[in-house]
Amino acid sequence: MKRSNTHPVAKQKTAELKRFYIKMIHTLKHNYFVDDECRKIYLQAQYGKDSLSKLSIEELRAVALLCGYEPKSLGRVKENLKARKEYIFATKKQLDTITGIWNEVARVKSEMALRDFIYRIVKIRPLHLSSLKRAEASDIIKALKNMKERNKDAKQL
Repeated sequence: MKRSNTHPVAKQKTAELKRFYIKMIHTLKHNYFVDDECRKIYLQAQYGKDSLSKLSIEELRAVALLCGYEPKSLGRVKENLKARKEYIFATKKQLDTITGIWNEVARVKSEMALRDFIYRIVKIRPLHLSSLKRAEASDIIKALKNMKERNKDAKQL
């Protein structure tokens, strides 16, 4: 006797899994997509569908992983975490720290001077600070803290 996939329990489990993935994607979508329009453009380009509800479970899983979802069975592997953080934008706290320390230590406190400093550290010149990645922001903060320490040492002499 051939089994069909229309078993009520199987359909219920599939629907629950789809709802779970959609919920995870909606929770994590801002880690990867700037806004809903970008997410919809990605779905259309990648899968030819404009809604998460139209995706299969495998497609939903791929989008969830892209957004930063980590299944518990995989655990946290440092390499995967570092690779994923490359795509996550800097936090507001990081951006505030950058501008705060910059305004303390810089001789020329202009936005362009800050962009030039950022270019020397991470080799990109961002149009907006919010386009910095977390790892880049972290490197900039370290450099600014070193600059602050050097300024403090120079004033003590």
